[in-house]
Amino acid sequence: MESSSEDEGLEEIKGGFSIQLMAKAGSLTDEYNFAGVSEWATEQYDDEADLTEIPVLTDTEEFPFYYVELSFTSDGDDKYAGDYRGKEGKKIWECVVETKDEVTEVVEISWDISEVPGEYYLYLKDRVTDRTTDMRKTSVYRY
Repeated sequence: MESSSEDEGLEEIKGGFSIQLMAKAGSLTDEYNFAGVSEWATEQYDDEADLTEIPVLTDTEEFPFYYVELSFTSDGDDKYAGDYRGKEGKKIWECVVETKDEVTEVVEISWDISEVPGEYYLYLKDRVTDRTTDMRKTSVYRY
């Protein structure tokens, strides 16, 4: 996902903004994922700004656990449910959606960008298909 502004006057946005991303596959959902910019965040991991993803439960043959998980993966193998960055410059958030192999439903990624000022361009790029979606023209992506 990319965010950029033609206007470099980002200081006008005092508290920044956040984008909520949700993943769904059939009845499975992961709704608590946030990317954003803030005056107190940096481009690296911030204890005060970033939220580590809760690990997916492991299942057993007796009790299988089916899931869909959307995570931000900004610095290596770590997964985040919330990833906030500083206000300056163009932003790119890497995110991944994972499901258990047995989940065969179409995966749907949706978003809430109601807090994002209009001067920002927001795109979701699927690196597998190379499709780019304008997040202001639609609020869902399916694959």
